[in-house]
Amino acid sequence: DISWSLINTTGGNQYIYTSTALIHNNIMYIWRNNNLYYLNLSTGTWTTINNITSQNDGEYHAGVVYGDKLIFYGGGAATNDDQYNNYNVTQIDLTTTPPTSSSFTTLYSGNKSNEPKNRSAMKMFVHNNKLIFFGGYVKNTSNTSNTSGTYYNDIWEFNLT
Repeated sequence: DISWSLINTTGGNQYIYTSTALIHNNIMYIWRNNNLYYLNLSTGTWTTINNITSQNDGEYHAGVVYGDKLIFYGGGAATNDDQYNNYNVTQIDLTTTPPTSSSFTTLYSGNKSNEPKNRSAMKMFVHNNKLIFFGGYVKNTSNTSNTSGTYYNDIWEFNLT
């Protein structure tokens, strides 16, 4: 039967938004700000690891599962849409369960001319050991229209090997 059904969960105590949800080994992971949230899909139990990293860029990013790792690009802790300022490629190693602060690694620290511009609403996937990054949007905060801003249709790749 094709239909929706609510999954009952326990332990969740916060609204989670502006983040990417990724599933690895029946656990859904969400990195937001410097906290890691994960939901065991077998038990329906949420767990929060507060202050797992000092990196405060777990918002408005794109993320993928790559082997036993979660990889994120972009986003930031913006106070407005012009401040998505994270050019890092960040990796969370899932071979330690639950992940710890040492599970976080910066694979690339950016803000150089030969990389994508900062943005939100981008799409990312892995193909042939490369991150493929597409599109995105940056709102023009000087204009009150919700449609005013810069839309991107560029495609970038980042070699993971």
